[in-house]
Amino acid sequence: MDSYPAIRNLMKGGGPKPDLCEEIKLWWSWCQLNDVQPCYEWVPREENKTADKLSKSLERKWKLRTATRQFLLSKWAWPPHDTITQIADPEFNAIGHTIREAQKDRKRVVLVFPGWSAQSWWLEIRKYASEIIFLGTADFVFESVQKHQRIGANQPDWKFFAALLDFRPL
Repeated sequence: MDSYPAIRNLMKGGGPKPDLCEEIKLWWSWCQLNDVQPCYEWVPREENKTADKLSKSLERKWKLRTATRQFLLSKWAWPPHDTITQIADPEFNAIGHTIREAQKDRKRVVLVFPGWSAQSWWLEIRKYASEIIFLGTADFVFESVQKHQRIGANQPDWKFFAALLDFRPL
């Protein structure tokens, strides 16, 4: 891993963030139940270019399917031609920023995001969402990524969700 703080948390069994400590406890329990002996190693990003490149290879190549976009608008855009509702499907590293911007600008946003409870933005979504729905896997939610654009990575089998976040004043 190229995150030194994450490695330290895994080795020590936690850190200053309660939500991440809970995730680490779950990880340790899973390892015990499955007789897994994990070994953690920090590798500086500069020395881990292949893994770093693979982890970022699909970031902006994903585009919501037209059917997914239409479904979300039909579910949450009132009236049907609502210009207030914006659909956001940001890069994973910009999800927290997107939430804060919508809050600052007092917007109503439909946010598409992966089921990744270890991320700091996960709790923000849970806190501010008036509704969260399951959309499906990447193959169902996004247009297919051309094989030559994947740089050796397959389409992830992650689960994706959408949340309605409404920061407009009442």
